Amino acid sequence: ANEVALMQARRALLPPFDDKADAPHKIYDAQQIAGPVVWKRCSQIVDKVFDKSQASNTDFIEDLLGKKDHVPQSMITLISSINPNKRGNSYRLKAAFFLFLVMRFHSRISKKDFITGNTVDDCVSVTKLPHE
Repeated sequence: ANEVALMQARRALLPPFDDKADAPHKIYDAQQIAGPVVWKRCSQIVDKVFDKSQASNTDFIEDLLGKKDHVPQSMITLISSINPNKRGNSYRLKAAFFLFLVMRFHSRISKKDFITGNTVDDCVSVTKLPHE
């Protein structure tokens, strides 16, 4: 009974997770955490930037994240470690980009007097996050 209650409490508190995962990276699914609309938008951005950087031979990381002096080094290191041409790494790039957006959102809302404007659209605009 206690185990069932504990599992129910975990499921209520934590994002969706696989309790039968056999490796740490399989516990959470970034796509499930992001939700369908956000994941679709992240996918569109990553795919578009990758295709553009391949066609014009530009720096994929800078095109995706912006100027490197405004990006945490950990994010540059993470995305640099992912070979976009290797099978399965498209998902990893999108998950890393989603993480970058979450970090940027947290950074912006942590500032004093963050919210300016009167609507949700104003808030989204200020955070400079991709949206529908």
